[in-house]
Amino acid sequence: MEPTSALFIALVAILAVAAAGLTAWSWNWAKLRWLRRSASLLVTQLMVVLTVLVGVNAWQGFFTTWDDVLQGGVAGNPDAGPVVALPPSADQPQAQQSQLLPAVAAGEKANQRHPASGVMVATAIHGRRTGYSLPARIYFPAAYFDKAHPKQVFPVVEFFTGFYGGLDIFQRTLGASAVMDQLIGKHKMPPAVVVIPEQNPHLPADSECVDAVNGDRADTYLSEDVPEVVRSELRVGRGRESWALMGYSTGGYCAANLAIRHPAEFSAVVSLSGYFHALSDATTGDLYKGDDKARLANTPTHTVGLPRRYALAFYLTSTTGDAEGMQGLKDLGPRIHRPDSLTKVVNGPGGHNFRSWHKALPGAFEWIGKTLRIPAVASATGSAGSPPRN
Repeated sequence: MEPTSALFIALVAILAVAAAGLTAWSWNWAKLRWLRRSASLLVTQLMVVLTVLVGVNAWQGFFTTWDDVLQGGVAGNPDAGPVVALPPSADQPQAQQSQLLPAVAAGEKANQRHPASGVMVATAIHGRRTGYSLPARIYFPAAYFDKAHPKQVFPVVEFFTGFYGGLDIFQRTLGASAVMDQLIGKHKMPPAVVVIPEQNPHLPADSECVDAVNGDRADTYLSEDVPEVVRSELRVGRGRESWALMGYSTGGYCAANLAIRHPAEFSAVVSLSGYFHALSDATTGDLYKGDDKARLANTPTHTVGLPRRYALAFYLTSTTGDAEGMQGLKDLGPRIHRPDSLTKVVNGPGGHNFRSWHKALPGAFEWIGKTLRIPAVASATGSAGSPPRN
């Protein structure tokens, strides 16, 4: 009897009804009247709330096994290591403060203390087109600071969280940086840079990573501004074949939607329990203002089948207990045809939670390592050591 089973839901509901009935039946008993009434009302209210929560959990599939419940759906390590922060610079304009070269210097200093592990650096990225200066995290693999290979160039994963996520989820809650360290150390994936940008320009609104009609330009920032800065200032591949987009839940939608809309910039998509339809709800507000054309242009189940110059590689995964994730596989998977490619992985059991996504990371990262093209060694003449854009 799992937490999402009909039998468990019925049992909780029966107990809630029984608590209410017992309260009514014993209401006028004289012994310890006020204490008993207070306790009975409290138990009844708690059971009603529990019944609602159990129903919502069954509907959304957050915790589908008792192991999920006991672990809280969280798989990461809160002591996964520090996020290296950059000291504020008062003598530079805001746009200059967002440049990534200071992040490299901070990462190199941290790498000297922990040379075998990757480094997570807190920084900001200023967008030339949007004017946004938003926080970001960048994971540098240990190899980025290898003095023996100072011109080595790295592939890039741009990572998106669910709503509302936080920039430190990749490292701490999801435990992804530790997984990457292990895979890189075992040569199961090549060293790669991961960029986790803030995807919501004006919190607490959920941008869905789209350019809203007469609103935020999250798409432009994430698909053009962020890659432009990263390509120009870090030793990373500049061609699309070296770039992947990855995310969980809302981030899975972001990854698929942005790659389909900008296939000249990215070549690979990883979606962990993503959905693939344009969403408008209380968290997003009215993103499309009744513009059906704009909504359709941000609906991957529609746009994935439209003609485009570049093919994309898709890695879609979910657990059997994740209703939203499984629906996403059913929605998008059958619409992916050659020259695009599809790798579909169904794990189970598990719900729509970090524990499930953590389990999916090794396979996803190994796939990224096999799918992305490793960039050539940087030339000595480039300002950041990156080869020309393909």
